[in-house]
Amino acid sequence: MFEEYAPVRILKETLRKARDIAGVECFGFHDCRHYFINHAVMRGIDYMTITRRVGHKDGGVLISRVYGHLNDEHAKRQAKKLRLA
Repeated sequence: MFEEYAPVRILKETLRKARDIAGVECFGFHDCRHYFINHAVMRGIDYMTITRRVGHKDGGVLISRVYGHLNDEHAKRQAKKLRLA
């Protein structure tokens, strides 16, 4: 029988414990990846760098298609803050 790789098992167990403490029903590794990519895009990190970090092999196509709108929306929100000052 296949035994799970120890770091994966530890991560899953840690996420399960954190979910229980926070009272969140569903939260997993994919949610962590999504959070990382969202924030990297909003901080202006180029798609190729993000792609290499998350292990995509498509040259940033998926990130630009799925997350690309965040860059524009984030830039607009930041520009509005400048007008308020």
